[in-house]
Amino acid sequence: MAGFAIRRASGEGWTYVSAEPKSSFTEYSEVKYAGDGSAIEVGYIDVVWDYGDLPLTGTEMYQFLRFCSGASASVQVRTKTRAVNSAGQPVFRAYEAIMFRPQSEFDTRHLTQRFVQVQIRFRCSEEIPDD
Repeated sequence: MAGFAIRRASGEGWTYVSAEPKSSFTEYSEVKYAGDGSAIEVGYIDVVWDYGDLPLTGTEMYQFLRFCSGASASVQVRTKTRAVNSAGQPVFRAYEAIMFRPQSEFDTRHLTQRFVQVQIRFRCSEEIPDD
């Protein structure tokens, strides 16, 4: 099973995203410094799905908004990690996370009127079994 996907709760079917984002995966959300100056990574996994210059249609954007109609929502996501398998392909894993309402601009310069610079953040992520 591969691909970027999202769902509300375990047991529901995954909704695979139609346009693959550029994703960032931070294993630890914070760095603390010990008395000796050494760095210690702490916190949860943070994930960002960034569409940058790839415009999303209204249908694609509302696919995300239905999962997060308010400022944030609890969701489960399948996302790319930093790991790669023996064939050199990226490894996807499932996480329980807090999704923040997608940030975007609405481009009305073209007839298509698409959402641009879309960025979706998932914080406080914890790995869950991928069913």
